[in-house]
Amino acid sequence: MENLLNLSRAAKLVGVSRGSLQQKIQDGEIQSFEGLIRLEDLAQAFPDADIEHSNEMDRYDRIIEEALIRARYGKMQQLLAPDIATMTARAATLNKELIRIKDKFRQHLDIIEQLKAKLTHPQENQLEAATAKELLNWLSQRLDEREQDDDQVPYLVDKDTYLKVMAAHVRMVPSGHDFFVEGQDSILEAALRNGLTLEYGCSSGNCGLCKARVLSGNVKQIKHSDYHLSESERLDNIILMCCNTPVSDITLEAPEASTSDDIPEQTIPLSIRKLDQIDGITVLQTRTPRTQRLRFMAGQTVEVSFNPELQSRLHIASCPCDDMNIQFHLPTIPGDPVSDYVQHEMSKSDKLQIKGPYGDFVIADETMSPLLFIAYDTGFAPIKGLIENALAQDTAQTITLYRVGEPNTAFYLRNICRSWNDALDVFHYHEITTEPDSSRYLDEIVSQHHRLEEYLVYLAGPYEWLAKAQDYFANLEQGPAEIKIEIMKY
Repeated sequence: MENLLNLSRAAKLVGVSRGSLQQKIQDGEIQSFEGLIRLEDLAQAFPDADIEHSNEMDRYDRIIEEALIRARYGKMQQLLAPDIATMTARAATLNKELIRIKDKFRQHLDIIEQLKAKLTHPQENQLEAATAKELLNWLSQRLDEREQDDDQVPYLVDKDTYLKVMAAHVRMVPSGHDFFVEGQDSILEAALRNGLTLEYGCSSGNCGLCKARVLSGNVKQIKHSDYHLSESERLDNIILMCCNTPVSDITLEAPEASTSDDIPEQTIPLSIRKLDQIDGITVLQTRTPRTQRLRFMAGQTVEVSFNPELQSRLHIASCPCDDMNIQFHLPTIPGDPVSDYVQHEMSKSDKLQIKGPYGDFVIADETMSPLLFIAYDTGFAPIKGLIENALAQDTAQTITLYRVGEPNTAFYLRNICRSWNDALDVFHYHEITTEPDSSRYLDEIVSQHHRLEEYLVYLAGPYEWLAKAQDYFANLEQGPAEIKIEIMKY
């Protein structure tokens, strides 16, 4: 009986991105069986995975204990581990699976012993003696080899079993997307954190927009809901994703946005959390009401009303995975009404309003393709959101960011980019300074990507930069698989 794993669980076990694992499958290093891979093949492909021979449960408990000490036994406990009832339910599910596997294992052992007995006494079983001896030697050798196998596979089985207690796997239908629910997250919270664009509204059990149907597995309600499902909905296994968490691996049926057209226009008030001046850029941090969050795709814009007389279309510089905290980047432009207002009149007590989202400068769906981003000046704003969402989805083979500016440019928020570069093997960061009328730097970028036809390319910045870049890529003999361009007003 083979141990088959989906890509998300396999990647989590060996500590790589799903994109990296998919690349090994495409390169023929790992076989795939209808989207699943064998545990034995995973262990062979990653022989140097970080194996700790100490008990996995002890290791995790030690991490939690140390975190609780730092957090003075506060809310950290709720964030790190599921509640006791959820863990007990998951353990009970695993126990049933263990009983089933042990029974199958016993049956297989009985068959092997019966086969050995028949081969040991070939004449009694009407077998040719030489052939029976040859088969018996082969069988004994294979059984000895299994006992001497490297302990990478048992370690991964142990780790996978513990993972099933600490985090439940969710598969979405019809999209096929999947993710893990960890700690005491709701299904909706975990889905957003993993970059999915599900349908939802308040995320607090009031509106009923996040309905989903449980096709397999079990869930448990963890939050109160003022929205009442009908009796027919309950009988059809309909739940609210914002109020439930899985107690086993589950399959859910729920609508997802695959394009920007799938997301409705919303009007939402914002409060100002923070105003930071960084290298000539105002980083505006805002917050939606807890019961009215913005549903959007990374890279989109909204119409921001600063007051009844002053509105502007701005790019969202944050990730949909953090839907309550909306970030904008505004350059200092003397004489510009919005820039002057933000610089000299706006205060943290002001109330803003946004309408949107708009635009199709988005990654339409989870992609396994490598991503190439080129950001000019404040073109970093929408690209920052796209990168954060791609990192949340964890499916792209590689993510490369080039930030381009004139000589002596101060690349604002460069420490964020450097931290991604330092912490993530899949992410690569470069800074380039050049004159706006030159496109020579693009030769350098293209020369570093030998299979450009496999890349999805995203460029954002002022028109004078993008016009030349667009012409450059259009005239390449072998251009990228897809290219999207976003002209920045600010």
